[in-house]
Amino acid sequence: MIEHKNAPLAVMTGGTGHIGSAIVKTLKKSGWRVAVLSSTQSGDDIYKCDITDQRAVASVVENIIQTSGQIDACIHAAVASMGKDKSESDLQMRVTLNGAQNLAAAALPHMKNGAAFIGITTKLIESGTTPMPMGSYIPAKMALRNFLRILAQNNEKKEIRVYAVAPGYIAGGLNEGVPQAILEMLAKKTGAGMTNAEAVADVVKTICNDAAAYKPSSSIAIPGEVTAL
Repeated sequence: MIEHKNAPLAVMTGGTGHIGSAIVKTLKKSGWRVAVLSSTQSGDDIYKCDITDQRAVASVVENIIQTSGQIDACIHAAVASMGKDKSESDLQMRVTLNGAQNLAAAALPHMKNGAAFIGITTKLIESGTTPMPMGSYIPAKMALRNFLRILAQNNEKKEIRVYAVAPGYIAGGLNEGVPQAILEMLAKKTGAGMTNAEAVADVVKTICNDAAAYKPSSSIAIPGEVTAL
């Protein structure tokens, strides 16, 4: 993280996953430095960290700050498996909601005025769609969106821009192994539509690079409308 120290810095969770990897690649191509918190990997610009552990997140973010300076964007893209037994349900909520809370608590003191905080939710919680039974995935994403709304309200004075990015069905990632025809049927039945990780990454890049592209405190559906959080 020492090279190109004048380039803007993004800190993100879930950066080694399907959507997260696309976001990292797109931001780096756009001239950003990206520091990734990962529960499973470590390496160049990847910090192994349990994002459900508040102290661990605080320690890693402090390390990033000391090495790389102030934060221009935070992106919470981490997600757990969509299992239905209780242990996986608890993990889903901890990763999705508590992970966002821990990231915000650690990063906000080091974020510049006008910096962006972005959470990856899902179009299945947007109005006009019909959610399908998906264990704790939908409740966790709804909790994340509610957290983002509160975060936006509490940081208006600091001018932190807060957004939800809400993609429709995506092949790969959590849907790995699901036939394309099934995904397309679900996308049509729920009204969520189909998209891809690259489209999500492009929206995140636009938010990071252009403060005027979307009104702060917005949820950006892909495909779909931009609505208030």
